[in-house]
Amino acid sequence: MGARLLLTASFSVMVLAAACGGDASVPEASISRSNAVPTAALAVESTPKPEVIVDPNAALAHFEAGVALQEQGRLDQAIAAFDEAIRLNPQYGVSYVRRGGVYRQLGENRRAIRDYDAAIRVDPRNSLAFYIRGNSYYALTQFQQAIEDYSETIRLDPQFVLVYLARGLAHNELDQHLQAI
Repeated sequence: MGARLLLTASFSVMVLAAACGGDASVPEASISRSNAVPTAALAVESTPKPEVIVDPNAALAHFEAGVALQEQGRLDQAIAAFDEAIRLNPQYGVSYVRRGGVYRQLGENRRAIRDYDAAIRVDPRNSLAFYIRGNSYYALTQFQQAIEDYSETIRLDPQFVLVYLARGLAHNELDQHLQAI
């Protein structure tokens, strides 16, 4: 019963974060050691195809197109849209986070980490970027780096409950069972 409740709560957080444009998945390596990245099913319908961007010079328009393309599974096109959003406004950290999410979907965790690094440089208080970068480190079995990012997430946002589970899993992988509790 307890495990089912934890899984239900975790899934609810993942769906909420995905609907808000984030990635709140439990580290994939806790499920399997492969680089395959399962994606949470969204509880909302996908945005219609962005065929025309009203203002091609607006970073936000390219960002929104990237989100829609990502939700449709058109990942190469999503990356191109996020690239353009970043080119037009390199200070909009969410573009790096979303492009990093696409790279994670493609199993390219090292590229994703570079994007999360950029998002953190833009906004060092971006707890979601630390958390997702921690998940990328976890997927690469770099558990100590994952723990450091999870701990920073907790420092920035102690109410982010799922990160405590992720940090515990990383400690467990390093046989640090007391810290995992």
